[in-house]
Amino acid sequence: ALPPGTVEGSIKITEQGEIISQQFGLLPIAERTLEVTLSGALLHTCGPIEGVLADGERARFAEVMETLSSRSLAVYRALVHEDDALFTMFRAATPIAELADARFGSRPAYRPGAKSGISGIRAIPWGFGWTQVRLMLTGWLGAGTALDELATTPDGLATLQEMARSWPFFDDLLGKIEMVCAKADLEIARLYVEHLGGDMQLFGQLEAEFERTVAAIHAIRGTEQLLTDTPVLQAAIALRNPYVDPLSLLQVALLRKKRAEPDEAARERIEEALSTTLSGIAQGLRNTG
Repeated sequence: ALPPGTVEGSIKITEQGEIISQQFGLLPIAERTLEVTLSGALLHTCGPIEGVLADGERARFAEVMETLSSRSLAVYRALVHEDDALFTMFRAATPIAELADARFGSRPAYRPGAKSGISGIRAIPWGFGWTQVRLMLTGWLGAGTALDELATTPDGLATLQEMARSWPFFDDLLGKIEMVCAKADLEIARLYVEHLGGDMQLFGQLEAEFERTVAAIHAIRGTEQLLTDTPVLQAAIALRNPYVDPLSLLQVALLRKKRAEPDEAARERIEEALSTTLSGIAQGLRNTG
């Protein structure tokens, strides 16, 4: 998805500390990671240049992307920054306190001197928390409204379909959103909110936005299932998700038990089990934040 001519024989990639073991934990996996990265860089450098847009086409697509970006940002900020209800749900329904105590990430969950509000939480724990409850919210919130509104304008859907076909950047962006939606499970997420706390009316809004996102992807791709164009990834997610479901249900039960347990020693034992579910769900979904 990088613009043509930007690799030129070298590439720099920063891996999150939380997922290094996934890419380099075993020698065969590390070798495969190096092989894929090196071959991609060589193909991008030496292969035929594809996806080069004409100046007029580039300007037209950039204008469309600006419209999509502005609208999705407005939707995201309205729910995340301009109303406390979503952060209240985040604190209640996700295991953010356990993530912070366990120091799962390479840095503390909260910024120094900040212990409350969306401005105080770091980006990775914010994403990690929503991943744990299977909502994967940071990967799609706002995209559905932006894509749907543009698709319903004259020639809007045709333009989006053209962008997906001829512009690697947009195709890759759409693919990332599609992948996150495929990993999400709104039924499991609903259980977290119902049993641990959160505004159910707000959750209904999130469900509607998720459904808009999936419907927009299907309309642009011309498909009826997510990841139809990437069957290997589709099969991998379909294989892993059922194994994650019991961990999610166990995590909900453990969180409820821990929060109701007055004895500190008993809470510590529950936290040990919770730590296993945190790691298992993250490994199963392969998205940490």
